Amino acid sequence: MAFDLQWNVIDCRRVDPQQGAALALASFIREFEADGWTPEGDGAYGFVFMQRRRVRILLEVTPRDPRNTAAQSFSPYR
Repeated sequence: MAFDLQWNVIDCRRVDPQQGAALALASFIREFEADGWTPEGDGAYGFVFMQRRRVRILLEVTPRDPRNTAAQSFSPYR
């Protein structure tokens, strides 16, 4: 998924299980790079911030469903 820094979804795709998360993220990063975005990391942890013209976004591979409005985070303090 791609988010702005207010967690608004910019783009969302299903990961092909045969492709795997790492390759899916690498492909997603390349697509954004082709559109002028610059990665601020390598995506080794399943996410990467991208920037273009002083705008930052977050690309990540996650099981989070953007259509589900319920809380989808983990807190060890609950």
